Amino acid sequence: MVSWQGIFLSIGLMVGAFPAVALTAEVEAGMDLPVQMIGAKMRFNINDHFFGVGGMGFTSASMAQLLADSSYTFGQTSKETSEVLGASLEKSLYLNLQLGYDFKRSGGWYIMGGYSVFLNGGGHASGNEIEGLVGRDLVAITASQNAHVESNVHNLTAHLGYSWFFDMFAFYWEFGLVKPVYATSKVILSESVNSAVLDEEDQVVKDMDSAWTGDIWIYTTGFWISYNF
Repeated sequence: MVSWQGIFLSIGLMVGAFPAVALTAEVEAGMDLPVQMIGAKMRFNINDHFFGVGGMGFTSASMAQLLADSSYTFGQTSKETSEVLGASLEKSLYLNLQLGYDFKRSGGWYIMGGYSVFLNGGGHASGNEIEGLVGRDLVAITASQNAHVESNVHNLTAHLGYSWFFDMFAFYWEFGLVKPVYATSKVILSESVNSAVLDEEDQVVKDMDSAWTGDIWIYTTGFWISYNF
């Protein structure tokens, strides 16, 4: 015979084992250099410690160039490769989703981890830079010509931050790591379409995708101001 009292008691114990949920929301505006020049995020505080973040931003040409310069400065790529990869992210849309943990909800240190992606960007790289990427001379383009390059780059992210609260407002300062784990690139070397050109474009795309998911780690610093609902 079913004991309804026992069932309700078991459900009550299971619910009590989870942390209390008191959902609040914040809207944030700021930047995360060098991945996004302008950004906006929504932060959902699940309880006194756990929260989720979703946001989008814009990677300007100058930010893409800064990202490229940093990969070369830290010895992750050659100068030519960094220029090609930077050009492929110009004017990208940057989307991110993260889960985080506040060590103290009223202000102080917190950590976040999640996923981000660069989408729908692109720019021009010189033939010299393209040839530097692949490591050989190409038939489809000369050193002085320009090629159009694009990359959609998927990343894993981790951030350490510190927060200050002032009534309905908060200020967040973050340091982060962005690790590209998957990329789909595109290149147009020439308006002519033949087997030689297509073969060289395929090689450039493979080398771009390989460079993204190779030794590149993107180091970021972000500044955000939020309003608490």
